Amino acid sequence: SLTHLPLLNISDWSHQLIQLMATTEASQDPVDRWCVVANGGCSPIALQMAALSLDDESCPLSKPVSNVIISSSPRLPFFLNSSDPTRVAKAYQRLCGAVGRIFWWYACRKQGRFIQTFSEKNLVADPSNLGGTWRTNCYRTAIASGGFSRYSTFAF
Repeated sequence: SLTHLPLLNISDWSHQLIQLMATTEASQDPVDRWCVVANGGCSPIALQMAALSLDDESCPLSKPVSNVIISSSPRLPFFLNSSDPTRVAKAYQRLCGAVGRIFWWYACRKQGRFIQTFSEKNLVADPSNLGGTWRTNCYRTAIASGGFSRYSTFAF
């Protein structure tokens, strides 16, 4: 199923996002062209989405992804070294249990203070580039969907 959680690998993410795009197309006016914007570690997902969208027979999109924008691309070894699926699955098992619930509480307490600190240290060279709404937006997204968004936070 494309909606299983947690999303363990690039294909899980890219297939689910393409399905979301197809659902969007079906519920709105036709989409003239798709553009995928990815930041850092999500770059492989965006690239795979573009490749999958070119397969006319299996892709549910009416138009392929025509542009991929990669912001803050990771270092080259990120693309060359794949993660061990067993290690990834074990990490998710830990994070889906008591340890994960404690981490989730810690990450979301004080309206996402940890998320802000983590972002400032690891995502940007200049914290002022995050803008005034970064923390609020991240916190609101993190607590959305009754906590199910924690899987994307853990992957992030």
